[in-house]
Amino acid sequence: MRKSTLVVGLLTAAIGFGLFQLKYEVMTLEIEYRQLNRNIRLSEESISVLKAEWAHLTNPSSLQNMARKHLDVDTVTPKQLISFKRIPKSYQGAPKFAMASALTTSKSPDSELDMILDEAIKEISYGPMRRGKL
Repeated sequence: MRKSTLVVGLLTAAIGFGLFQLKYEVMTLEIEYRQLNRNIRLSEESISVLKAEWAHLTNPSSLQNMARKHLDVDTVTPKQLISFKRIPKSYQGAPKFAMASALTTSKSPDSELDMILDEAIKEISYGPMRRGKL
């Protein structure tokens, strides 16, 4: 037997073994690819369900129903609202807590706006209003 025939035979066997290994590696990768695609599809379905649930839960009517059920808070009445135009200039730059304490402790209103503001503050509750309570 010649050396060249032996070399060609060994080379052919090595290439055949390499192709055999490559075939099984490709099959393993295909299985992994299918599993990943299945997981991606399931994740996309879950995301679409979660988006629909989020849209339902953040719907204003749904939020209002949940607030009524869990918070036990009354709705704001028009008497509790006041326009920024009715707030005197001296109080507009003050922090909310300072403005509230300054407005509630004022004893002699200087103008008609101060009187209106004092009346409105007496009617407003600064915490959430519970049903049946002020």
